[in-house]
Amino acid sequence: LDYILIPGDIVDILNLPNEKEFVDKVIELAKYAPTYITLGNHDKYIAKRKMGSIDEVKETYFYKKLSNTENLTLFTANYSHAELEDITISSFIFDNSYYQNREKIEEFNNFIKKIDHNNLDNNKFNILLAHSPNNIIQNNHIINYSNVINKTNLILCGHNHGGLTPTWIQDAINNHIGLFGPYTVLIQKNAYGNWSDDNKNLLVSNGVTKLAPSSSFKLLHGIANSILKPEIDIIYLKNNQVNNFKLIERSKYE
Repeated sequence: LDYILIPGDIVDILNLPNEKEFVDKVIELAKYAPTYITLGNHDKYIAKRKMGSIDEVKETYFYKKLSNTENLTLFTANYSHAELEDITISSFIFDNSYYQNREKIEEFNNFIKKIDHNNLDNNKFNILLAHSPNNIIQNNHIINYSNVINKTNLILCGHNHGGLTPTWIQDAINNHIGLFGPYTVLIQKNAYGNWSDDNKNLLVSNGVTKLAPSSSFKLLHGIANSILKPEIDIIYLKNNQVNNFKLIERSKYE
């Protein structure tokens, strides 16, 4: 492996008894390859339905342990990036209000205005970790009005839990629409799959855990997690003569 990239939601809620178990498993990954992680909305929950500030997150075992792990980078700012030799790995971390307001487009556009002065090197392959794909994908296309996103070659997301849709249905229909989404939404767009526009690719992973015990569907979480297979995406990239990489293959480890 060259890099391990995690677009958020390592834990369900911070400071739960099993948080240490999850965090320690993530730390093991850094033994195999440089690991880069952005925060998801659940990584900021300090209690059920209550999101903490970044200062509160920084006081948790989760943050302190990951931030002091060799070979692991935990992004915590709205926008930040790590410059490697041929690759830049960037991170979006949306404001708490974005998730609390159920990802309204106005909130998203305000976020883009706040971070879009940042520049990326077009001579490098630019990867963006953005926990939620919602609003980055509009009308089934990757948006083209963001400077950062326009210069990004590969965007990696999660958040939508594959729409709680079995992979055999995803593979048969392949229309990116899931059965359920966050906020107990019925029929979730942008739930899974890969989008390709111009020189940009966006991948929404189904993720490892589909339904947490604290979710609104907690009575179903055991059944759902036995039916819905965990997914780790393995991405192969090809470098051509102008140092412009392409996503050429996606496979799933289930």
